Amino acid sequence: MDVTCDPGETCVGGACAPDDPCADITCGAGEIYEEGNCVPDLNAPDPVAGETFFITNGCAICHGPDATGGFGPSLVDVEAARIFEHISGAETHTGGTVDGATLEDAEDIEAWIASLQ
Repeated sequence: MDVTCDPGETCVGGACAPDDPCADITCGAGEIYEEGNCVPDLNAPDPVAGETFFITNGCAICHGPDATGGFGPSLVDVEAARIFEHISGAETHTGGTVDGATLEDAEDIEAWIASLQ
């Protein structure tokens, strides 16, 4: 018996199966699909670490507790690279800099701010 599969499917053992068995799987934020499961993406920015950095280093004093602005501008929709320029001292920042700040710290801050939206 011949099996005719739809576009995007392949005959496997006499039955039609998706060409990409992972195509219909959507993992949550901060997860990747690996070996049949959604697992934490260990390289993903960490919003909890971003919030901790933001509060611990006094960013909330100027930018507000939710980064929407205050004395300093809103950081909503500001990309991590721009945040890093300021916290690292590569660009002038009235609020000062943070010794040892990394791009990963800025990515964490960006992820935290995005999680508030």
